[in-house]
Amino acid sequence: MMIFLGLILFVLIIVVHEYGHFLAAKRNGVEAEEFGIGFPPKIAGKTMGKGIFRGYYTLNWLPFGGFVKLKGENSEDKRKGSFGAASFWVKTKIILAGVFMNVVFAVMAFSIVAAIEIPRFLPNQFTVKSEETVIEQHVDIVRVEEGSPADQAGLIAGQSIESIAGEDVNTLDDLNRLVEKYAGQTVGIGIVPTEAYQTGEFSDGVVQAELRADPEDGESYLGVGLNSIDTYRVSPWAAPIAGAGLTVQIAGETLHFLGDLVTSPFRGDFQEQSQGIAGPVGLVFGIFPAVDSLLNLLFLGGVISVSLAIMNALPIPALDGGRLAVTGLFLLLKKPLTAEVENRIHGSGMVFFLFLAVLITYSDILKL
Repeated sequence: MMIFLGLILFVLIIVVHEYGHFLAAKRNGVEAEEFGIGFPPKIAGKTMGKGIFRGYYTLNWLPFGGFVKLKGENSEDKRKGSFGAASFWVKTKIILAGVFMNVVFAVMAFSIVAAIEIPRFLPNQFTVKSEETVIEQHVDIVRVEEGSPADQAGLIAGQSIESIAGEDVNTLDDLNRLVEKYAGQTVGIGIVPTEAYQTGEFSDGVVQAELRADPEDGESYLGVGLNSIDTYRVSPWAAPIAGAGLTVQIAGETLHFLGDLVTSPFRGDFQEQSQGIAGPVGLVFGIFPAVDSLLNLLFLGGVISVSLAIMNALPIPALDGGRLAVTGLFLLLKKPLTAEVENRIHGSGMVFFLFLAVLITYSDILKL
């Protein structure tokens, strides 16, 4: 079910992006000849709507997103109402409108989730602290290494760590701080069954474990695989602030990740960095099935929407940012941007992205 809903959400995010181009074009006097949901062949089409929303809408067989077809999309076309005849400022607004709509979608998604229940997945995640109410906080054991201190103490997957040496453990930061503090010592580990957070029936227990003094590479002080559950909500009035702040923060994290990815071949850790990349196959078969609620799916949609906005804003041929950069460059050089030259530039970018898509899809399949 989540795979199906995830696909719908993925298509919706792309449709929202394309509709931004459509509305900006209509608002600035550029004719939109068609707005399509999915890609041809066409199932049906109809002219409908009023004002800037009026246009020829089509539903198509290939459900991989959407598109908008503007009149005269190349710069050579100078017919009235064509994109090519528009001023550079109008072109800028139309090109960046898709990015803007994705940002708006992300802010709305994060705001809704923040008002109900949002996961804390960044160590310094933006929030309105004074308006925050913690819903659930615990650190769960999902795996125990054979022969580790945890194994010798009798800890098993399906338990939650409540305390170490009598000090509360609510987050992974708490746990990491305490195991480093008591490294090499025998301490009491307070545990409860993880299911207690759902049933409300808590049966505390304490086991003694001797923490590793100096873990080797690939080891931890306790020898367990952990999953941190940390969710909260903010008041309704603070939710839009939290949503906007988180959108900016995730945009920054995305740029940081892309920067690391680009420079990773020079540092020799490209393979490690590339493990964080997922394409459509990875989303559909790897990430979407792991989403356990509509709220988490909406949250993931916000993250994808921000990532799409950042990617499209980059000055790379075939992307929105690339189209704007090429148009601006030829304007500065005072040289005509012919349809042939424009198609060659963006065509090369499209070939690159198709090649990249094949590599990412291949990587996704290997991870399944």
